[in-house]
Amino acid sequence: MDDFHRDLGKEGAEGDPEANRESVVDNFDDMGLCEDLLRGILTYGIEKPFPLHQQAILPCCQGRDASLQVQAGTQAATTVAIVTLQQLATKTGGAGAKSCQALVLTKSRETAQQVSLQWLNLSPNWNGG
Repeated sequence: MDDFHRDLGKEGAEGDPEANRESVVDNFDDMGLCEDLLRGILTYGIEKPFPLHQQAILPCCQGRDASLQVQAGTQAATTVAIVTLQQLATKTGGAGAKSCQALVLTKSRETAQQVSLQWLNLSPNWNGG
C-alpha cells in the first residue's frame, strides 16, 4: 500500500504549492463513488466537493494511507464517512457483511459523533453498492 502524507493548506516537500494537487477532483461524479453514495451526497445537499473532499477522497478510496491535518468539523467527518461508505460498498461482503466492517478511531467523542452522524446523513437509502 502506498503511503503519503498530505498536509492540506501547506506547500509540498519542494516548496511547490501545487505538489499536493496531484489528485484534486472537482466533482463527486469523477471520484468513482457508488450510486447509493452519490445519491446520499446529493440528498444531503452537498453539490460540489469542499477542498478537503477534493484532495482526500480519491486517494483514500484507492487504498492509500493518509494523514490529513485539518480542523475537526463537518468537512473532516464527511470525508471519513464518504471514504468508509465507499470502501464498504466495494469490499467483499459489502454493507451486509456480518463481521466488523469499519473501525474509525477519533481523538474525541464529539468527532466520533460527527462521523456517525455523517454516515447516517449520507446513507438514507443505503444498499451498499
